[in-house]
Amino acid sequence: MTFLQLVQRVCRHANYKVASATTSQSGMAEKVAEWVNLSWLEIQGLRQWDWMYAAMSSATTSTDTTDYAAPSDIGHWDLDAFKIYETSLGVSDQGFLKFKPWDEFETAHGLGTSDSGKPSVVTIVPWNKYIRLEVPPDSSGYTIDGYYWKTPTELSGDSDEPETPDAFEQLIIYKTMMHVADFEESDRMMRSAITNYERIMAQVMGSELPDMRIGASPLGG
Repeated sequence: MTFLQLVQRVCRHANYKVASATTSQSGMAEKVAEWVNLSWLEIQGLRQWDWMYAAMSSATTSTDTTDYAAPSDIGHWDLDAFKIYETSLGVSDQGFLKFKPWDEFETAHGLGTSDSGKPSVVTIVPWNKYIRLEVPPDSSGYTIDGYYWKTPTELSGDSDEPETPDAFEQLIIYKTMMHVADFEESDRMMRSAITNYERIMAQVMGSELPDMRIGASPLGG
């Protein structure tokens, strides 16, 4: 469903006049649009969802350059997923880069200069989320791969669609209905919204939350 369709669905559930757009509205149509977007942001922030997990574009090292930019849509890195290989040898040479927290990395590698070579340790620069290698790459040339969770996105235009499996659209609707119920001070509406929200959440949790990442903390970002 598009942003507009979600807003219209909530309006029908709440017995409000159905909105014709998501912008330049007033009254309850404006509030519902705000609540739908808020609910979408809240749901994205609940967990490290599988559908928010993405591969970075492979970074090709430059001689003596230790820092490499983060994706523009990064939320936080998967710190256990960085890999490196000598580009000319291909992925048969691929191995993991060991992650060290920033303070530990700076203590071990941040002072003085290092001879160039094949990097084996990585950290995340706190202020820009760049990848930093412990030694400047030598002229052999290396490729770095990694994974990350995307930052939550907002819905702003009528045709915007949540980047999520279809089941989550119902979560957005019932989460929004909880905001409606709070505004209307309706216990009956709140109980119904919570019951439906929790039912659908139970259905999607097992299939959409990565098994190996349940409970992982968003270190490094």
